[in-house]
Amino acid sequence: MINSTEIACFLITASLVTHYPQVIDGFGVSQAFQRSAQLDGKYGLSPANQWKVLGLLFSNEVGAGFTILRNGIGLSPSYDRDWMKSIESVSPGSLNAIPKQFIRMPGRAPGFMKINGNDSNGGCICGILGASCVTGDWRQAFANYLVQYLKFYSEISILITDLGFLNEPDLNQSYASMQSSGFQAADFLKSFIPLL
Repeated sequence: MINSTEIACFLITASLVTHYPQVIDGFGVSQAFQRSAQLDGKYGLSPANQWKVLGLLFSNEVGAGFTILRNGIGLSPSYDRDWMKSIESVSPGSLNAIPKQFIRMPGRAPGFMKINGNDSNGGCICGILGASCVTGDWRQAFANYLVQYLKFYSEISILITDLGFLNEPDLNQSYASMQSSGFQAADFLKSFIPLL
C-alpha cells in the first residue's frame, strides 16, 4: 500500500481559451505479437512478396509511407505466452522508406523479476514502491536489461528512438502482462532514466 504521506499534491490549472496545436510525428504500424514473423514468411509469404508488403507499409512511392514502427520486446524463453518476439527488416520496402521512429515496449518484466513469479497474470516488479519480494529488488536489473537491448540494436546500426518499460499497466491477463500504478512507474523511472 502507498502511505498517504508519500503522495505529493499538485495544482493544475486548465484554460478553455488557450489552444495548443498538436504536432504529429507521423503514422506507423505495430509488428508486435509476432506480426513480423508473418512478414518474414512464417506462413509461406515469398521473399518477393515480403518486400512488396513492406513497400506497401513504408514506401512513399507505392505505399502508405508509415514512418513509425513499434515492436514488442520478448522476455520469455518460449512462445507459449510471449507473443512479443519480433524482428523487422533494417530497410523496409526501399532505401528511402526506413522508419524515422523505432518504438520498443515490453509487455512486462520477466516473471522471475515480478512479485507473482510469473510472466503472465499481472504482478509488478519486485522492489517497486509497495512491492517487496524475498528474491530482492529487481528494478535496476530490469532497467539494465532494457538498456542492453538498446545497445544490441545500436550495434547493428538501428537507433531505437522510443523505449517504454511496460504496456497497459492496469492489465492483468493470462498472457504476458505486468501491473503498475503511476506512483510505481515513477519509482521505476528513478532506476531507468539515469541509464539513458
